[in-house]
Amino acid sequence: MIADILTTTPGADLVAARMQMALSLGWHIVLACFGVGMPAITLLAEWRGHRTGDNHYRLLARRWARAMGVLFAVGAVSGTILSFETPAWRCGSPRRWPSRGCCGAGASASTPSCCPG
Repeated sequence: MIADILTTTPGADLVAARMQMALSLGWHIVLACFGVGMPAITLLAEWRGHRTGDNHYRLLARRWARAMGVLFAVGAVSGTILSFETPAWRCGSPRRWPSRGCCGAGASASTPSCCPG
C-alpha cells in the first residue's frame, strides 16, 4: 500500500521524506528520553551500592554507564540525521530550497550567507 502511494502520487518524494523524518524523529525521542532518565537511575544504583556495600549495585551502575555512552553516541547521530532531513520534508526538492527559504542542515533562512541569490 505504501509503495503504491509513493509511486503514483505527485510529490511522492515529499511523502517519502516525511515518512523517513517521522521514523527518525520517533526513535530520537525514545533515545532522548532514555538519555535523560538513565543517568538518574545509574546514580541511584551507584548510591545504593555505596550505602549498602553491595557490589551488585556497583556492577549494575558500571554496566549502565557503558550503556549510557552508547546511548549518547546513537542519540547524537540520530540528532545529526534529523538536521539533514529537516529541509527535505519542509521544502521538498533541494533544487527549490533557496526559493523557499530553506538552506540545508544547520542553517536557517534568516542567515544572510545561507542562500546566495
